[in-house]
Amino acid sequence: MTKLLFTTSPNEVERQIADMKVASSNTESLNKFFHDHLQFVKGSNVSSVFFSKKVEVINKWSIN
Repeated sequence: MTKLLFTTSPNEVERQIADMKVASSNTESLNKFFHDHLQFVKGSNVSSVFFSKKVEVINKWSIN
C-alpha cells in the first residue's frame, strides 16, 4: 500500500494521522494505535518519524 516514505518533525504527526484516517477504517483499535503512536512521538522528543508520503488504495481486481 505504501511505496514512498519521508521524514518529518513530531509537529506534523497529528496532521498526518488525520490524513491517514481518511484512507483507513475508523475502528477503536486503529484510533488507539494512532493515539498511542502520537503520545510516543511527542513523549520521546524524536527528531523525525516515518510516515507515508502518498497513500493510494489499490483495487487488486481492477483491470488497467
